[in-house]
Amino acid sequence: METKTAGETEETFFASELRSALVEYRRVHGEICRLSVERNRKARLVKGLLAVLRLKGDDASLLALLQRHGLVELARPFLTRSRTGSLPQGPATRNGGRHDRKPVDPAGVLTKGTRIRMLSGAYADFTGVVASIQARSGRRGLDVTYFLTLSGPDGARKRTSVKHGTLGRTWAVAES
Repeated sequence: METKTAGETEETFFASELRSALVEYRRVHGEICRLSVERNRKARLVKGLLAVLRLKGDDASLLALLQRHGLVELARPFLTRSRTGSLPQGPATRNGGRHDRKPVDPAGVLTKGTRIRMLSGAYADFTGVVASIQARSGRRGLDVTYFLTLSGPDGARKRTSVKHGTLGRTWAVAES
């Protein structure tokens, strides 16, 4: 009869524990995948039902219907900001701001070649021009990014980008 050494017993124990952990992992992973598929199916159903209700009236009537039936909080993840109207806004961001940024007015978008001055940050006291503009229609309205070519007080040349929402805080339009 063969006797097992302490090393073989320990190895067998760890292999057995590993097998149990792998089997449990596989079971949980399968359950998560099944739940993910079910969640996506339910989300499509909710979006479809909201679309049908929206066709019957405007966003205000949809919101009134949701409030009458106590469904606002449950439906909030599926509603855009314009459809939630004056409902309390979501949580604060990490930097203390709120997610209720004002969309950019298309008439207020600066043009290529506009002279600017940096007010703060790594490029404070640099001046330059708007080299190009990228504007996208996002969830919260028009999102504008300006790409700048800057010159520093010592003559250093740099390139950077800034969001339209930071105008007046970290950078400003330079006086002509």
